[in-house]
Amino acid sequence: MTYDHTGNPEINIDLIVRILKTSVFHYSFGVVAIVILKAFELPWQHPWTRFFLYYTAFLLAVHGLSYALRPRGRVDWREQVVVITGGAGGLGNCLAEALAMRGADVAVLDVTPSTSHLGQIRHYVCDIGDPEQIKAAAEQIRAALGAPTMLVNNAGVVHPNLITNATVDEVRHTFEVNTLAHFWTVREFLPAMLQADRGHVVTVASLLGCVGVGGLTAYCSSKGAAVLFHESLQHELDLLASKVRTVLVCPGHLTTAMFAMLKTANQFLLPLLTPTEVAQRIIEAIEDDVSVNVYMPWGCQFGHLYTSLPSSLKSFIRKHGGVDASVRGLVCPSDEDRQ
Repeated sequence: MTYDHTGNPEINIDLIVRILKTSVFHYSFGVVAIVILKAFELPWQHPWTRFFLYYTAFLLAVHGLSYALRPRGRVDWREQVVVITGGAGGLGNCLAEALAMRGADVAVLDVTPSTSHLGQIRHYVCDIGDPEQIKAAAEQIRAALGAPTMLVNNAGVVHPNLITNATVDEVRHTFEVNTLAHFWTVREFLPAMLQADRGHVVTVASLLGCVGVGGLTAYCSSKGAAVLFHESLQHELDLLASKVRTVLVCPGHLTTAMFAMLKTANQFLLPLLTPTEVAQRIIEAIEDDVSVNVYMPWGCQFGHLYTSLPSSLKSFIRKHGGVDASVRGLVCPSDEDRQ
């Protein structure tokens, strides 16, 4: 399916943040400023010179501390066996191919046949909403590749509808894939990771797991449950003093077929993401070898803060940010239809 990028702004908040990080908020900016001031023969006691001296010293301290605390994890992808649910297309397929090209053995669980031709990707037809099918696929994976060292719960489905119009099957299917499958896959693959005292569990959730949207109630609820499942899993691993790492990924609007029908109203604050961008960030998070939460684009970091705002302020943000307007056409009849 071809994705429509019409209206996607060339300048967005993510671009501005990246520019600021590499300019005004980089210590080299202060060094250049001091050199320019001294070229104009301003004394060291001049307020502007002293300001940039202190500013540069502060940024150097921040960058130095950040470098000292930076994770030094190492992942040898040639030793990894990675299970990816929903890896036949979209983000899952992009991630599977990227990991396979790094040398990992990848097992894809999906009801749809995989389109990848890379030899290190094996496809297992599996309805992840069925625990018995997951168990059968897991036995095949262990026999062919060995015990998985990484699990990526990526599969997701969406059935846009109003609560009063959604069918029982739609709601059940949404939760089986987006939430319950996480229980079944973790129960199946985590024990071997605990025994080896190493591994990674990646949960691909969504910004809509933090912010509810009318017309996507089942999807938002299921992704919100997945976020709390992941958080609880991380705390259980802490209780066990395990070295198994967890990565929570909450992306905004991806340019994949699943949300091709959704038009993001404010692409300046929430620019569209490509599967390649998100896959690369997931790989970086895994390679850091620490438990971490990943929010993309930059504005998604404030998703959890949104829930703490007063109702009037949330309504203002939703109205002027176009949150509900982006899905209204999917679930509400147009004025012409009403007539």
